[in-house]
Amino acid sequence: MPRFAVSLARLAAPPAQTPDAQLLRAYLVSQTQDAFAELVRRHGPMVLAVCRRVLGDEHDAEDAFQAVFLVLARKAGAIRGSNLAGWLYAVAVRTARGVRIMRDRRRKHEQANGRHEPAGEMPIADRDLAAIIDEELTKLPEIYREPVVLCELRGLSRKQAAEELGIREGTLSSRLAAAKRKLAERLSARGVTIPATLSAMLAPASVSAALLESTTTAIRGAASGVANAAASAVVKGMLFDQLKVVALSAGLLLAAVCGGLAMTGSPGGSDPAPAPRPVHDPATKLVERLGSDDFNERESAAKELRKLGPKAESALKEGLKSHDPEIRARCSTILSAIRKDALDDLVKNFDPVAEKQPEHPVWKRFKTITGDSRASRDLFARIITNKKWLQTLDKAEANPTSAGHIYRVGVAEMFRDFHNDPAKSPPWPCDRPEEVAYLLLLGSYPDDNPPAKLTGDEVVPPNLRGVEFLGRGIIFGEGQILHAQGIELGLKGKYRFNAPEIVGAVGTDRVFGKLFAAWLARRDPSAEVVPNAFRIAATYRATEVLPIVRRHAANDFDPKRDVPPLVTIMALQLIAQLGTRADLPLFERHFGDETNVAAVDKPRPDGAKDYYRPAPLTETTQLRDVALGLALLLHGANPEDFGFVVRKDTFKQKDGRYSIPWSTQLHLGFKGDASRTAAFKKAKAWLDDKQKELTFEEQVKKAEAEVKKLGLVDVASAGDGIDTKFPIVFQGKGGEVSVKAGSAVLVELPKPTKVMTWQTGGFKPEAIGDADGPEFTHVFCKWTAKGKLTWVMYRKPAKD
Repeated sequence: MPRFAVSLARLAAPPAQTPDAQLLRAYLVSQTQDAFAELVRRHGPMVLAVCRRVLGDEHDAEDAFQAVFLVLARKAGAIRGSNLAGWLYAVAVRTARGVRIMRDRRRKHEQANGRHEPAGEMPIADRDLAAIIDEELTKLPEIYREPVVLCELRGLSRKQAAEELGIREGTLSSRLAAAKRKLAERLSARGVTIPATLSAMLAPASVSAALLESTTTAIRGAASGVANAAASAVVKGMLFDQLKVVALSAGLLLAAVCGGLAMTGSPGGSDPAPAPRPVHDPATKLVERLGSDDFNERESAAKELRKLGPKAESALKEGLKSHDPEIRARCSTILSAIRKDALDDLVKNFDPVAEKQPEHPVWKRFKTITGDSRASRDLFARIITNKKWLQTLDKAEANPTSAGHIYRVGVAEMFRDFHNDPAKSPPWPCDRPEEVAYLLLLGSYPDDNPPAKLTGDEVVPPNLRGVEFLGRGIIFGEGQILHAQGIELGLKGKYRFNAPEIVGAVGTDRVFGKLFAAWLARRDPSAEVVPNAFRIAATYRATEVLPIVRRHAANDFDPKRDVPPLVTIMALQLIAQLGTRADLPLFERHFGDETNVAAVDKPRPDGAKDYYRPAPLTETTQLRDVALGLALLLHGANPEDFGFVVRKDTFKQKDGRYSIPWSTQLHLGFKGDASRTAAFKKAKAWLDDKQKELTFEEQVKKAEAEVKKLGLVDVASAGDGIDTKFPIVFQGKGGEVSVKAGSAVLVELPKPTKVMTWQTGGFKPEAIGDADGPEFTHVFCKWTAKGKLTWVMYRKPAKD
């Protein structure tokens, strides 16, 4: 069609008042046939022209034309962020090629005397040239392909094309010029020059009213067999392409996260990229044979590929890219079969006693998180005995971008399985530690786009057995993972608490701690489960979660997230119990935060007290108060000594550290600004002095260095378990020396001796050494914060 004819067609065509996206939505919501018919009318000329160029036969072109819009009807809900004309063009090229492969294979069997070339509207030479142009055009990036499709193939003006793409007309012109330049370079590399008749060669075709009507009708199930088959092949091909991209993205993401979380035991790791396949890889040849015209040869190749198992996966994934729908379909089927075989092999051959296990992706992920030990293998063996759990984990491993959805469905399934189990054993969801471990592992995958609201299979049916069961309330949602007994048993290293009690292998508690940390790392700071997770981690001293807890305390997220004040407080509480003095900056960053976190109680009308409060509050507590009070507790001091209002017996020492009750904001506060200012001044000065002191480990290193420097000789040692807060006092060369818990001191004695005494508080002196033993001149006293006391006696080396 000449350029002036295209222009006349533009002027004659009715204006497209309704955007494509709105028509698609109308079709999806109400299956409006008028909306779909308008899309066929609007884009049909361009689609039919593509099909004619690729196929050259009018009947085949019409079958392909119908197939393209069948694909649109089936995939309408999946079209996101793309210009519909550009999307339809790519589908039209792909569909027409598929129809051509099917036609050529059919004719090869029907015509023994050679392939018949049907007469078409376009000369064969021009059609071949147009096919080359279509092929190179589909390879252009979308940003350049869309302007060519809209202006040259669909026949829109530059102004109309710019409006449809949502860009300026000048930008559209620049992209169109760049696209033509890139297309010319690609064609030149193939020895082809863009003809002057390009516009006419690629111009839209005229679509008859009968074809428009039959195509609109076809989406209701009246399509031809060829159109149906072609559409199905294209839809499958799109799915294969998505899986291919998913697999690549997942590998890159897992590798990056593994590097970032390796120190925490958190998930996200991936195996190194496989080495390039050798050219002589037999699987590649077998994949090619899947497209053979001989049925027996195709079947034989499929069987051999399945026998190769995982070794053939790389070649089969390459086969998913094939233009031959037969090869793509068979590759998909074989890959599914190989995955099932691998699962069966894992269940059959996984032996927790053996050190070498089947190299299955689910086991690799579990091992990356928990390590490879007898305890981790025992737990994994318990998980994979449940067929549904294993299949769900395998599904998440195969589709990491959908793993968040799979996890949410898995949580809902846990309740449905409980409801459908007539025995109700165990009698509560998530009472089994292995069930909790399965859900923690399933929830350890990234979930970058969680829904605002659960839908479909993600929704837990309400009141499956009522709000309570056997006297315990069920929390519908992932909160049940932390609410039931399974997580607590696991962190104790047990699988069952009642008779007969089942205790896991040594290290089972730490395996659960690592899974717990991996799961917690994927929860949003504002999630309801986070505060309870911190409480459980502190109760069972799950130090594996400390890295992610420190991130919450510092809001060390990129981008920054909304960390509620309560989550910040609970993170600082956990760090105060399990952290070190090096964590002080996490507390200091909140010393200026005046957010009120607890206020003076209002009297209840009935005069009763809330059961969860130790007593009605009489003071106001700010976030900075809690942060400072917890910093003092971290360093071994009671906030009450610095002027905080602390309820009686709130903070008690255990194993050299203060135990901290939850809801700390209800226990720390000030009656007024004057007392707050004085307390802050005193506490900050004390913390500054404390930071200048050497830690226990630093004191030990310093003393050991002094022993080495003096050349002292070790002559005896003694130890005891001391459970007292009093310092040890004895006479050294410099006078009386005190050694308290959490310190290490090298003391030089006034004179060599075989026996010396030490004393704690007002108790009677105790002896160190033996009257019949060797003389010593120095004592190295180490007293850990947990009460382990050790003396090492040294003497000066003999002089020459």
